[in-house]
Amino acid sequence: MGDTGLERRQGPLEEPKVISAYSGKQARKDVVHIACGSTYSTAITAKGELYTWGRGNYGWLGHGQVWSWGDGDYGKLGRGGSDGCKTPKLIEKLQDLDVVKVLYGSQFSIALMKSGQVYSWGKGDNQRLGHGTEEDVRYPRLLEGLQGKKVIDVAAGSTHCLALTEDSEVHSWGSNKQCQHFDTLRVTKPEPAAFPGLDAKHIVGITCGPAQSCAWSSCSEWSIGLHVPFGADICSVTSEQLDLLLRQVSEGMDGSVDWPLPQEKECVAVATLNLPRLQLHAAISHQVDPEFPGLGLGSVLLNSLKQAVVTLASSAGMLLSTVQSAAQAVLQRGWSVLPPTAGKPDRALSALLPCTVSGNEENMSPGHQFMIDLLVGNFMADGGLESALHAAITAEIQVWPWRHT
Repeated sequence: MGDTGLERRQGPLEEPKVISAYSGKQARKDVVHIACGSTYSTAITAKGELYTWGRGNYGWLGHGQVWSWGDGDYGKLGRGGSDGCKTPKLIEKLQDLDVVKVLYGSQFSIALMKSGQVYSWGKGDNQRLGHGTEEDVRYPRLLEGLQGKKVIDVAAGSTHCLALTEDSEVHSWGSNKQCQHFDTLRVTKPEPAAFPGLDAKHIVGITCGPAQSCAWSSCSEWSIGLHVPFGADICSVTSEQLDLLLRQVSEGMDGSVDWPLPQEKECVAVATLNLPRLQLHAAISHQVDPEFPGLGLGSVLLNSLKQAVVTLASSAGMLLSTVQSAAQAVLQRGWSVLPPTAGKPDRALSALLPCTVSGNEENMSPGHQFMIDLLVGNFMADGGLESALHAAITAEIQVWPWRHT
């Protein structure tokens, strides 16, 4: 689409740069959505204008109609034949079908109708079209394998696709060379079939990378097996390795060295903290004895792991909020296995509370406040708050002056 305002250069940009064609008072376009292909980009304005730049194939959805232009190999323009075109033309086979979403993979397209039906067309190898054949399809064709299901969303990778139904089922088809379908046998799926392991997960969204599949859930209560490839493995060896990794990653997190923290170290720290959180969730969900993963009360491993997490969760130093939040999430989920205090939460709470009421709480660090909230929450959940107050009142009554008059 002409000059985008970016400098023409041989190598990639090393940092973000404003596209001058869309900025400034005179050029402002009020862009509301952007999307990228492998060699091109698109932008949509609030007025419904479409801007494109780069090179490649394009398609556009407007008012339920679909337009396509560019290279026509494999029939991917959806109008029959393989001829390309330089200007947008209507895909007549999709007219009057009330299309609500169109996505592009590698040399193919899929379209979702308001009715919940799905159509695909273009290159057919690797079963990417979901029609049970590797033949190229030159006009949009209905996916028979999804008949009887109302699809509410679709996602496309390079050579595989996902479809989400109104019943929270995820169906997938296409290449499985990178285990896109969570099938380690790497068998290609010729037609849509339910994605394994996602039943009863209350899936509400899906997306694809080039060779990845992602789904997310609205359910606050979730479970995971005790032994899941690349996810969880509840045993003492795992706990030992996580403790070692966490101590290595958390070194210098207080700002004593290497500050400001490099982004890659921040990402590794957050990812590392998410691992024990996942292990603890699995162990607690399945009521595993803490002794089994080596986290029995008073064990060296428990104390070491707990110290690292508590330090990151309650630090008042220069710790990044992302890292601190990840550490706090570990404590919140693993309270029963990984208590932040040893046996005397009432004393720990007293030590954390401000000594006066002169406004010290306003200067309290987020980590400090979190530990107080966590301890109070534990008291209330276990009935300990009532017991502690009763004991305190009883002790106070014993020394009241009127008792001795």
